[in-house]
Amino acid sequence: MLIPFTPSDVWLLVSIALAETRPPARLTDIIFAGDSINKAVFTPQELRRGLSKLTQAGYVRDAGGIYSLTDEGRALVHNPRRSEGWMTIRHRIEKRLAATADGDGPRVEDARFPYPSVTDDAVAKAVKEYHRKFAKLLAELKARDRKD
Repeated sequence: MLIPFTPSDVWLLVSIALAETRPPARLTDIIFAGDSINKAVFTPQELRRGLSKLTQAGYVRDAGGIYSLTDEGRALVHNPRRSEGWMTIRHRIEKRLAATADGDGPRVEDARFPYPSVTDDAVAKAVKEYHRKFAKLLAELKARDRKD
């Protein structure tokens, strides 16, 4: 089956690549990376749909909730010929995978691409943990600024 990739699937792939630079890459870390790239938080539907597609295509590995790129995923993301920012990487991959907005959207659930282990509850917990980590990091940065 040809997998119809969307921009949010590519955003997820790039977010996993960023998150795995500081392993392990769990759902919370992927959400953190995704927000840093796109200034938005993945919805449960985007995560389920994207993880299903990316694992089926062989770009992402899920080892019990620890996510990483496969060799194929790494080859797709990384360009050894030049240094690129995350948004440039994202746009390059969107072109390569012919990603279209058809069937995309934060609340779109695609029955062809289920991912039962990523429940609404699991995502809510991961988002809550992300917000906690972000608030802690922000407080640390503000405290550092006050010392300077």
